[in-house]
Amino acid sequence: MTQEQLAPQAKEVELEAKRQEIVTLFDGIEATSLQEEDRNSKIAISNHARFLYKGEHFGMYAFKRDNVNTGRTRGLVLGIYSGDLPIPYYPPISLNVVIETNGNVVDKNDEPIEDLERLNLGVEILRFLKEKLPLGSLDSKALEEIPAEVASVAEKIRSSEPMKFERAKCKFFEAIVPIREKAKKVRVNKSQYKNRSGRILLGTTGWVDVEKGEKEFALRYDRVDYYMNGDWTDCDEIRMREKGIDGDGKALFIDLDIRRDYNPFSGIHNSKDVRKAVATVKLLKTGLDRLKNTAS
Repeated sequence: MTQEQLAPQAKEVELEAKRQEIVTLFDGIEATSLQEEDRNSKIAISNHARFLYKGEHFGMYAFKRDNVNTGRTRGLVLGIYSGDLPIPYYPPISLNVVIETNGNVVDKNDEPIEDLERLNLGVEILRFLKEKLPLGSLDSKALEEIPAEVASVAEKIRSSEPMKFERAKCKFFEAIVPIREKAKKVRVNKSQYKNRSGRILLGTTGWVDVEKGEKEFALRYDRVDYYMNGDWTDCDEIRMREKGIDGDGKALFIDLDIRRDYNPFSGIHNSKDVRKAVATVKLLKTGLDRLKNTAS
């Protein structure tokens, strides 16, 4: 056979060797935390190996899922934590680095992985996880030095849309705090709480005229109580109305809209929407500051 004819066979041999190495590495990682997902499925999860990358905390673990219908699935998960403690975001922000189903190394669509680079990535990170797990609960300092393969996945997570959303979310709540502090409290009659479909005003900034480009309109911050999920919940609410028009205008959003899990009643669905909300809150603050300066 010619060199050109032998090349595909040699590549397939190399790919298969990497797939088998991944299976062997999974065999050597003990998944100890067993829990029942449903009547047909049980999942066991290994200890987490934690590490620090660019000032943010990450963790990785392996899992094994046994399902009476689909068989065995094993995976390597790498995700980011919401702070110094190993507490994931909600919903979690993570990536399945590699998946093995009944001995076959596959992608998220259950198709065999034919990319040697992707297989190498899985091998190197599994090796790192297997090496670090015997140390138990690791502090950040012990895991500041990480292989390039781990760093590449961590960087992908850091630049993902869910993380852009979370960073914009932090800026939203930073922006809303000084507005909340400027709101004047409103006396509430306890009888209002009998109407669970009502909106109870707790505090407000009143309407503030603002400008955005050539548009002029008014914004208002309200602290309100809404009845949700069996209880009253106080919320930050931003409302808007056309300049010179009386009435309560329309609600643009409440703070509970700033979340990544699906909310059919919210108009905020991605990081761009959150950044627009932040800009609106900052516009209201500018208007409030201008009123304060005028009064003084």
